[in-house]
Amino acid sequence: MKHKKKISKSTIIIIAVAVVCVLAVVALCLFAMPRTAEVGGAVSTVSTANTANAASNSANATNQPAATNQNAVQAEPAPKPEPATDSLGWRPGETSDASFADLQQKIEAYNQQWNCEATFTLINLETGKGFNIDGDKPMVAASVIKLLVMAELFDQVDQGILSLDDYKDGDTLRHLCEIMIYQSSDPATNSLIEVVGMDNINEEAQKLGLQNTVLNRMMISVDDSATIENYMSSNDTAVILNMIWEGNFYSPELNQLALQFLEESEDIYTGVYDAIPPSATWAHKAGVLYGYIEIRNDCGIMEAPTPFVMCIYTHGLNESSGRSYRFGLTQIVYSWMEG
Repeated sequence: MKHKKKISKSTIIIIAVAVVCVLAVVALCLFAMPRTAEVGGAVSTVSTANTANAASNSANATNQPAATNQNAVQAEPAPKPEPATDSLGWRPGETSDASFADLQQKIEAYNQQWNCEATFTLINLETGKGFNIDGDKPMVAASVIKLLVMAELFDQVDQGILSLDDYKDGDTLRHLCEIMIYQSSDPATNSLIEVVGMDNINEEAQKLGLQNTVLNRMMISVDDSATIENYMSSNDTAVILNMIWEGNFYSPELNQLALQFLEESEDIYTGVYDAIPPSATWAHKAGVLYGYIEIRNDCGIMEAPTPFVMCIYTHGLNESSGRSYRFGLTQIVYSWMEG
């Protein structure tokens, strides 16, 4: 009878070491493979709702694949833009005439009473004339930058790249855009930035001639401190609002939707509403940052007998003083425009 040879302990150790080495090589190879899920990258399939399955989509929204633009790219952080003038060939201040001199002097005198940095732009929507005070100066935009996110979304919808009925994070792009504007939802904004791409958003700003505007980062919570900021100027913001009023904000349907979202804004505690009569409508987008920085902005279309665009940016006022500042400024402007 043959006896089996025993395997020595040294042989077992050699085999074990060899197995460990093979597993380590396999793990390194897997780790080095390209990843498929990146912010703004092309990962998931666009799901478009139609009339036939709309009810099913509504009931099963959380199961819908995320909408993704194949060209969406995450932007590298950009610095604060240098003030650029005459970036459109037309700027709100270029259409000024002597009739605005009195109002401008009143606002400049009013600003002297406040310890803050402030910029201002006004356009009379009946005449197209207006003026600005430091209107081309880049200011921290806060949530006013969401107007630019909406612009890029609507541009891609207008081109047929996306549909407002596409889904992202269990919700339609239409509803995400709506709550981004009228509720100022940061999660909805971040979802839309992922869909359309940060680089594409900044390219759209350039196409619109907004040379003092840049989106550098996603939206953050109030408990966070940003190391970089997003910037807009009051003139750039006025250009977008003027486009909406004139009906030139992409297709007629999208233009009407943008105006509707602005009119539905729930941010009614900025001080502007308190200074206007109930018959007027303030279709606007406000922006606030506080804690590590004090930013209080409010920009919109005043739907009144003499309609006008008004953009107010301030840095250095807290909630109470910011509301008081905008209240007093709106009183001056509204009584002058409507008087």
